[in-house]
Amino acid sequence: MAKRCPSCEVLYINGVRCHETGCPDAWRDEVRECKWCGTEFEPEDREQQFCDDGCYNSFYDVEQYQPEDEGEDDGGDIDAVYDLIRDHGFPHEEK
Repeated sequence: MAKRCPSCEVLYINGVRCHETGCPDAWRDEVRECKWCGTEFEPEDREQQFCDDGCYNSFYDVEQYQPEDEGEDDGGDIDAVYDLIRDHGFPHEEK
């Protein structure tokens, strides 16, 4: 059974799902490239530009890891950076 789009009449051209022009749900079938790491992903909402929260935080330089004790630096931030590099590699540079 074929999936239906609740917002338009979907048709298939050469096996590719095609929404009507202006369909508000057409983004659901897109594959996007993460702005930070370049990984391809399927978006969960219309405005999603990053594959996960870690890439979003890195792109916008959001502090995502806080040491448990604010009074002392336990080096946790550098471990978080190593984890991001291990999981996602280095970001692609724009040319």
